[in-house]
Amino acid sequence: AAVRGPVAWRLGGTAGAGSGAALFAEAEPVGRHGESAFDELARQPLAPLELSRGGPGVAWVDADADGDPDLLVGAGAGGRAQLAVNEAGRLTDPVPIGAPAVGDHTSIIALPTADRPVIIAGVSAWEARSPADLDAIPPLARLDAGPAPAVPPSRHATGPLTAADVDGDGDLDLFAGARATPGAYPLPADSRLLLAEGRDWVVDAGAAETLRGIGLVSGAAFSDVDGDGDPDLLIALEWGPVRLLENDGGRFTDATAAWGLDTHTGRWNGIATGDFNADGLPDLAVTAWGTNTGRFASPERPVGAVASDFDGNGLVDLVEFETGADGVRRPVRDYLTLGRTLPFLRREAPTFEAFAGSSVDDLLGTGRTGLYRASAVTLLHTVFLNVGGRFEPRPLPAAAQLAPAFGVAVADFDRDGREDLFLAQNYFATPQGLGRHDAGRGAVLLGDGSGGFEVLDARQSGVEVYGDARAAAVADFDADGRWDLAVGQNGAETLILQGRGGAPGLRVRLSAGGESADGAPSGAVGARLRPRYADGSEGPAREIQFGSGYWSFNGFVQVLGRAADIRALTVRWPDGLEETFPVEAGAPEAGTGAREVTLRLGDGS
Repeated sequence: AAVRGPVAWRLGGTAGAGSGAALFAEAEPVGRHGESAFDELARQPLAPLELSRGGPGVAWVDADADGDPDLLVGAGAGGRAQLAVNEAGRLTDPVPIGAPAVGDHTSIIALPTADRPVIIAGVSAWEARSPADLDAIPPLARLDAGPAPAVPPSRHATGPLTAADVDGDGDLDLFAGARATPGAYPLPADSRLLLAEGRDWVVDAGAAETLRGIGLVSGAAFSDVDGDGDPDLLIALEWGPVRLLENDGGRFTDATAAWGLDTHTGRWNGIATGDFNADGLPDLAVTAWGTNTGRFASPERPVGAVASDFDGNGLVDLVEFETGADGVRRPVRDYLTLGRTLPFLRREAPTFEAFAGSSVDDLLGTGRTGLYRASAVTLLHTVFLNVGGRFEPRPLPAAAQLAPAFGVAVADFDRDGREDLFLAQNYFATPQGLGRHDAGRGAVLLGDGSGGFEVLDARQSGVEVYGDARAAAVADFDADGRWDLAVGQNGAETLILQGRGGAPGLRVRLSAGGESADGAPSGAVGARLRPRYADGSEGPAREIQFGSGYWSFNGFVQVLGRAADIRALTVRWPDGLEETFPVEAGAPEAGTGAREVTLRLGDGS
């Protein structure tokens, strides 16, 4: 296969090489995401977004089991996923993999085996036009050679996937978040926890009740939030809060209110965890819609929607609202648009003047039953700091709020020992007449180690992602000790941003048994890694996760900043054993620019 190498650096819009002023250099993009045509307006003309344009998901997966991460990009309905193989730190031209998608691919997950990984993609049934169509679209598809796992069918469109050993039996279990129900947005959908049993998964009956009607799941991640040694489940909901389901020996309890998250309802998109203040506890970074979409939300002035099958055609209609300073909830769509879809509104407001003075309740009339009401009190991209038993919200800086964001990746991009953020921005699939949201170009935010962040401009970051960005996944694919980024764009190429400049970080692999031939850490999923420096202080804790952000799968080799200062690494393995591994001071290995250590279960003290 042809090998694709890096191109000239683009530093804040200027091509050149050598200054190293920017954190990233843009390499040749990979493939092109294909988006099949689907007329959303024919089914739910008042929906505020097009759920048929949620992809692509991206994943750094060692598909050929040679020890380095290859790149997989999901497909739209009718297309095939694309695989760019990593050959000595360079990505080859992508080749199609798997059968043509019967629905849009969502997240891609790689489950290690003794041979090559089993690669699973979520399949969205959002474009299904009938119950028969739903039955014909499996919720999961296998992209590598081999039979797809048997999974019970679902009447909801699959969204994010994330995996962890939730019951401590040594197998990776799978959370399949439900993005929505076809034709029934924004009514809550049923998500599922699938327990691994041999080659198949079965629905966890214990979690089914908790996950029934949990909401519209856009992003998800497993993280040991409460520090008890097992993976808890974090869910980013559109028209709801960030939900926390605490895991107690394989049984999940909704702890959203107990952790102070229940009042922060939003239109959340992606969710990732990171130790942003280096206290050893996982904090949250959650993306939303920002401040530049024409919508404003606060606890006093929420935005929302009222939904029902108003015209009795079997499809859900909705009327969006915003709240004025006077507390009145008024429709956000114009009179003609609402009147065409819901003609009965013209009886309640026969003139433009009457419509202008009407609240949503006035328009819908009195005595209606069976209405579903959704609302959001914030649209801000937000970090939630874990203060021990509760989360405290901290909105990201104003410069990061100028565009919607979906993908969110956590990594130490400048290798200073403090966790940073990347936001994949923009959204083009807006309702007619509203204009696309395209003010972003990908935001890099450097952490200050105390939970605060600073937004870099393009000259500092080297990032210029002008497209309709979705997933964002990190890996050190060229093994130079610097994090690289893959950013998926809807209907466009996946951009590759290679880390550049500055001293390399320390590359760390974890080995806990149960690995695939390439060392992918099935037994290390859920492990926590933390560096100790020469001065005795500790850096941020990292968790090994399989699926996070927005439809993203990161590389499993970790890159730690302040490499020259690291003297020890502490690992808490998934079984609860905590070990410390000494790290000798030394120069980067010859020919690589980076040092790499492998930590094996049982070899520490």
